[in-house]
Order: sequence, then structure tokens, then C-alpha cells
Amino acid sequence: MAWYRSLPAGDATKAHKHYNWSDERGLYFPDNFHGPDDGRETRPRYDIPHPVTGKQVAKPSTGWRWEESRTQAALAETPPRIHFGPDETTIPCRKSYLFEVDEEPFPSVFYKDGRAATLEVEGLLGKGAFEFPKDSGTIADILSLVCKDGDLVLDSFAGSGTTAHACEILRKERNVNLRCILVELDKEVASKKTRVRVMAVGGTFRYVQLGEPLFDAAGKIRNTVRFRALARHVFFTETGTPLPHDAPCDKPLLGVAHGTGVYLLYNGILKDKSVDGGNVLTQPILDSLPEHDGPKVIYAASNRVSPSRLKARGIIFKQTPYAIKVR
Repeated sequence: MAWYRSLPAGDATKAHKHYNWSDERGLYFPDNFHGPDDGRETRPRYDIPHPVTGKQVAKPSTGWRWEESRTQAALAETPPRIHFGPDETTIPCRKSYLFEVDEEPFPSVFYKDGRAATLEVEGLLGKGAFEFPKDSGTIADILSLVCKDGDLVLDSFAGSGTTAHACEILRKERNVNLRCILVELDKEVASKKTRVRVMAVGGTFRYVQLGEPLFDAAGKIRNTVRFRALARHVFFTETGTPLPHDAPCDKPLLGVAHGTGVYLLYNGILKDKSVDGGNVLTQPILDSLPEHDGPKVIYAASNRVSPSRLKARGIIFKQTPYAIKVR
């Protein structure tokens, strides 16, 4: 205990100062040996003799936690796994060893005062800035259960920016580097609260605003969508990689990924010289497309080329917008 007291304030080791007993097996603390107060009349209430006085030790009012056979096995071990008091008047405890509980399951139910999270946010954004914010330490604990170094965390309801704050806690205190994407649809909250908090807690980030949705409620491409916007979406959903920023967006061949050329016929990209402004794949359009020596995926409003000809030229046709999947 003197060693624990000698540690500086905030040292994580102090969280284990209740492990202040030891035997040949290692550090332990005398843990509760009472049975749960569940009203069970058949709770074990057998006798346990004190190892020094030989008298029966005091029993907890709710009975013992373990059945008698398990307790006898614990007493038979060397050293015993039961911790006794100086005499029989003290209810014994079970030994909980530090090395056996250095990793424990995260509890499914726990209590933490929400006022601490409110005070944390008010310290960064001002009094009354955000109602009922999440606790950054708790979110950090949850992320640490499922994330490893280098993972990407997505929070679709960013609010006050607790998730970014939690990622920064993990980076600074636990040496776990996480990237995160926060999405907040309320412009006032995003600009004046989420962004400000992320700036205050540290770390580098990029703040961007969402553009116009590509699709309407029925899943159709909006009339106002430009070729460049749809091209980036098509290329990413098809390949899993973003379209390079320097890629020219004035040609139907968007780019090549993993050896496959990705094409898009849309919004007059062929200068409106063919059927439906060039949005339909026909044989003349197919013959005029930029060459790619390898397999091809062509997105268009419809197709008028026979399946056999497409197969012969290594082409997979996908209809827009229905074949555009969201990753």
C-alpha cells in the first residue's frame, strides 16, 4: 500500500490498489463470497471451519456464492483460494487474483453520471451548448473493444462530436490511432458545435459539406446531377476506390481499376450525337468508345447490343441507376 501511495496522481496502476494481499499464487483482493440476494431459500448454507480456531465461521445472511463441492475444491488447493479473517467471527472471502482478471468482459449494464459529460462539453462549447451529450470516456472504452490501430470509425449522428473526442482520447492515452468520419445534417450543429469541439480536442481533420443527393426518393437519378458527380459515384461503387482527382471527367472511360475499364454513358457525354443523347449503348456507340485492352464495365440507361457481342468483347453492361449499388 505504501508503494501504491508513492505513485503520482493519475497513474493507471492506482486503479488496482485493492489488490493488496498476496500469496504464493500472486496478488489478490478478498472478494465478496456472499450469495446474491435473490430470495432463493435453497442458497448454500453449509459449515466452513476456520483454519486456525477450527470453529465454524460466520455465514452471510444470503448464504454462500458457491456450492459446497466447489468451496471444498478451493480449500484443497495450494494455496487455498479462500481468504479467512483472524478468527471465525469474520465471514471469509474468495480470492480474486489480479493475473486472472487482467482482461474482463465489458459489463452490459453500468452506471456513469451524465453530468460529467455535460460539463465536459460546456467547458469546450459554452453553457447549455448541447443537451445530453455522450460521455467521451465511455465511447472510448466501447471503441477500444472493437477497434484496432488504424481502423476507421463512422458516426452518422455526430452531434457534439463525442466520437472524435473519444478517438483522440485513445490516441493520446492508449496509443491507438483511429481515423473517424462524422456526419451531422444540422448545419448549425455541424459548423458551430461539432467542428468547434473537434478543433478544441486536437487532431487534424477536414470539414466538408454534402452536395446535392444523386438520387431521388424513387431511386432515380436527379435531373440536375452532372456527369462528373455521377462518374465519381459509379467508379467508387464499382471499384471500391475513389476516382482520382486529376481524372478527366469529359470522356465515357472513367478509369481503369484492377485491370477493368469502367465506362459511363450519361448526360450528353457523347455530345448528344446519338440515341437519347448517347445514354443508350448501341453498336455505333460501342465502336466509338475509347479503347481499353481488357475487361470492361459499361453503365448506361439501356442496352441495344446483343449479349453475345458484349461477351465476345469482354463487356459487362449495367443499367443506371438500378445497377449502381451503395457500398
